[in-house]
Amino acid sequence: AVKSSDTYVMAMERAESSPAIVEALGKPIEAGFMINGSVNATGPSGHADISIPLSGPKGEGKLFIVGEKSAGLWKFSTLDFEGPSGARVNLLLEKTLTK
Repeated sequence: AVKSSDTYVMAMERAESSPAIVEALGKPIEAGFMINGSVNATGPSGHADISIPLSGPKGEGKLFIVGEKSAGLWKFSTLDFEGPSGARVNLLLEKTLTK
């Protein structure tokens, strides 16, 4: 259920287009099976707190997501990537993606 959530899809889109994650893991970036946490959304409101294991040809890392859905829009308070070296990158500070 988490993999089909808006939160998961948005976080993976951001991860796959992040220069920092691509540099650390290479391409393609794939999500692991052991997603921890939960996404609870009903109608226009919700809460998400999940971590997604990521891997690529160069190594492995983890994506951390915390967000609230209000009035139908998700706002993330945490969208961090922890790379193979243990260093963290705040993806909210990277260039904003447009759709």
